[in-house]
Amino acid sequence: MAVLGLAAVAQNLHVSTRTDRTSLRIGENLTFTLVISGAKSAIPQPALPPLPGFKSVGQYMTPESTPSGTALAYHYLLTPTDAGHIAVPDFDLRIGGETYPVKGFTADVETAPGRPQGRPPSEAQPLPKAGSDLLLSGSLSASRVYQGQPVIYTLHLLTRRSVRGLDLVQSPDFSGFQRVEDPNATGSPTRQANREGRVYLDVVVKRAALFPLRTGRLEVGPFTADLRLEPSGTGGPQRVTVTGGQASLDVLPLPPPPPGFKGAVGTFRLASVTPPPARADMGQPFSLGLRIEGSGFLPEDPLERPSSPFFSPYPATSEDESAFSGGTYQTQRTVRLPLLPKLAGDALLPPVRLVYFDPKARAYETLEAGGGKVLVTGQAASHQGEASLAPLIRFPRPGPAPKRPMAPSLFWSLLALPFVVNLLLGAGSALYKTFLLAPEKARARALARQARRGLHHARRSMDVRKADAFHDALSSALTASLDLLTARATGGLSRGQLQEALAAAGMKEEDVTGVLDLREDIETARYAPERPTRQDLQARYEQVARRAKEMES
Repeated sequence: MAVLGLAAVAQNLHVSTRTDRTSLRIGENLTFTLVISGAKSAIPQPALPPLPGFKSVGQYMTPESTPSGTALAYHYLLTPTDAGHIAVPDFDLRIGGETYPVKGFTADVETAPGRPQGRPPSEAQPLPKAGSDLLLSGSLSASRVYQGQPVIYTLHLLTRRSVRGLDLVQSPDFSGFQRVEDPNATGSPTRQANREGRVYLDVVVKRAALFPLRTGRLEVGPFTADLRLEPSGTGGPQRVTVTGGQASLDVLPLPPPPPGFKGAVGTFRLASVTPPPARADMGQPFSLGLRIEGSGFLPEDPLERPSSPFFSPYPATSEDESAFSGGTYQTQRTVRLPLLPKLAGDALLPPVRLVYFDPKARAYETLEAGGGKVLVTGQAASHQGEASLAPLIRFPRPGPAPKRPMAPSLFWSLLALPFVVNLLLGAGSALYKTFLLAPEKARARALARQARRGLHHARRSMDVRKADAFHDALSSALTASLDLLTARATGGLSRGQLQEALAAAGMKEEDVTGVLDLREDIETARYAPERPTRQDLQARYEQVARRAKEMES
């Protein structure tokens, strides 16, 4: 880890927390997220202490964009062990060798449908195990790599049944790896796979780039997932559990490194995007820009800058644009190296070097870029005195004529300007209050904003784990649109009363029936015991968005 430069830098860290929900049932999961910003390198996922009323069933890490830059988001899947109002107090967490206070959270836990009140969750009937028609399979892009060399892990679902929904209820902690998730893994194309003479539908569930932190044999998995299957005959959907996805990896140590090696492992290209200027002024800094592209691991500061008596270096800045592309992890980073010329003359700027280990060639390679000649101009302060040979002035001479005062017309114009501005502002304010702040127009604008805000919240909560918040936001958006159309409050109206109000507002009969059915569908889904699929959430969202647009226009 010291060679790879992956140790956490604990100073100047900012730690914040959040949860994806505040109410859930026994058997459901709550995601507790720990966001760490200000780190100069990757930090292994911290281990949570025992939390009262919850147990951890999985964890993973994703990068997250913040106004101040990129942060690391560590997610923990927690399942309640008891019902009621559970308050997790604040606790301390060790991060990078330092102790940081972490804010706790509260949650209201209800008993699962069909379970008697007070029955402990340990007595709940477990989901039936899936048969040979459903398999979780894990694959690695390589079975043997060097320390720090990335390997792509993919979790596949092999199925011969029609699946309506999948929830990962238990994930491994990926001990011994630094991990970067592929956010578009589930969008991979579906293929057919042959396993032991049987044809399966191969669906990608998860993909991540793994960077091994230690040598030896490392294990990944297993995963546990809850599936909802289409009924084979009559009745509702069937729920089963499936476990699998194990994979093993042999990690080899790196050979003894040469001078200048800082931990880069992979295959890279180094190019100069901002070359040194041909001419520079002494005391005026300039920046040298280089781009690193390829596939592999880069530490926080991978480049070696040779020293030069002509230039003083400043701390480098970098912009990392590494991401998944076509199922592989592509490394791309732009580094800016500020330099300050300190001696005048023809200066030779030595090239910047990148020393990395190439796993394919099994050897260390060196790349150079950014060097060149720079003409540094500037003058040193002179210490010689100067004498003036001009004759002395014996008599005073008239100086320049004084400037004329401000013209009277300009003075009176500027004096009247504040009064004219105040008059215009008063007239504009009166116009705004008279025509734009009428009560009915203000109410209409407020309802339109409420409908758009509800749709925005629903789109952000379009996740099967946030179904309650999604349906609450969708119901708020539809109610605001109905209030806007009928010019009255419709939240407490019955179906018949709402039907009369919509007909009086000029809505067609078939549209009235569609709106009433959509309203009842949302209310039924809010309290349904079964979780909806993402397709169900998408369909309801599109219907409400279309109806809201029609009623607002």
